[in-house]
Amino acid sequence: MKKALLYCGIALLTAVLPGCKEMKDDIDTLKRPYPTGITLLQSEITVLNGSTLKVPFRVNPSNYIVQAEDLRLDAIRSQITKASYVTTIPECSLVGVTPYKNQAGETCEGQWIAEIEILDGAYYGDIDFTLVLNYTDADNRRVALTSATFGNLNTRIKLTGDMVDIDVSPAVSYVELNNTPIATSVRLLPCAISEGSATKFDMEDAIVDSCKLGGEFAGYFFLTDKDNATWTMEPIGLDFPKPDEAFVPVDINIYLTDRNDTTNHVLKTALVKVYQTRCIAPAITLKVSDYAEITEANKTLDIEMGEIMAAVGVTSELFQQVRPPLGFTQTKQFMHEDGTSARTFFMQSLKYKDDKGTTSPEAMYLQLIFFAPLDTEDIGSYYISLNTLYSRTLDPQPTIAANIKIPVIVTE
Repeated sequence: MKKALLYCGIALLTAVLPGCKEMKDDIDTLKRPYPTGITLLQSEITVLNGSTLKVPFRVNPSNYIVQAEDLRLDAIRSQITKASYVTTIPECSLVGVTPYKNQAGETCEGQWIAEIEILDGAYYGDIDFTLVLNYTDADNRRVALTSATFGNLNTRIKLTGDMVDIDVSPAVSYVELNNTPIATSVRLLPCAISEGSATKFDMEDAIVDSCKLGGEFAGYFFLTDKDNATWTMEPIGLDFPKPDEAFVPVDINIYLTDRNDTTNHVLKTALVKVYQTRCIAPAITLKVSDYAEITEANKTLDIEMGEIMAAVGVTSELFQQVRPPLGFTQTKQFMHEDGTSARTFFMQSLKYKDDKGTTSPEAMYLQLIFFAPLDTEDIGSYYISLNTLYSRTLDPQPTIAANIKIPVIVTE
């Protein structure tokens, strides 16, 4: 009888124990904390491309342990990538999750740090994102919980010398034809963020610390700040700093700081050649005997002007930035060396070889057209006076205002 009871007891335990284990597992499952809410603790975020961002967030209940592999980024709006629910953002990736610690180094229960890596490169990002936490619920199903708040992430481009440029004429005259000082415009402008891109660098990200003149002749000029990263450079006096030279070089130095990384400093420089306004070209010699009779062969004389124009700053580099001359005047007759009128026996006009004048001042030449033969009365010293005015497209003042004097000597 006792054996029978013992066997019945063993059989009963065998039947009940598995149920007890399942009940214990169910109780453990019910005791396990499940996330009920996620809150981002930072909503507006600006960060440089190529850096790692730390975003604080809170999870309820506070005893829930977040695993990095369970957390995802979700772009609910993006100007970079069109995102669907729980898709990764190519420009951003979640690289880690760590407990949040206060300034004393103490772990704050329920608070975490999501480490987000921002892809380096020349692009701007404007992204609204949430955090999505995946977990297994009591029914052993994988469930996604989205943060109740979202963050706005603005990614910025690092300030480099390639992102900005100094807009200034490579060549300017010292004074105008009437001896008035020329105020040369200097501007800091944004460049395209990458080759072929229509997007310009955002100048709000560049702090202009100062603009200074440099070089041996900087002391002959002064800068006036016109605000909005614009200045003018003017000569202090009317006497050219180095009369024996065609031009003097002046450096424009603009010192910048990256607004998003104040340890990043950039120096942007440009060279300006300041030319003398008045230029005396090499003399031309004419022999009376060569022009005693005017024929088809000798009725014109071409004077190459490329080197002469370059001596006052008119080069191909300048022509890339200037519009056609605002005014070009030239004396139609010889003038005696003392400035009195001489007998007119030819007129001149400025021309360009192969119609390249709009881009190649090297192709310029002055054509003298003889209307009467020379005789001994014409022997003497004369000169041709040419006045040129060139202005950059965006500037009201002339960039080049030059008076070119070409001596002409008539001999037997």
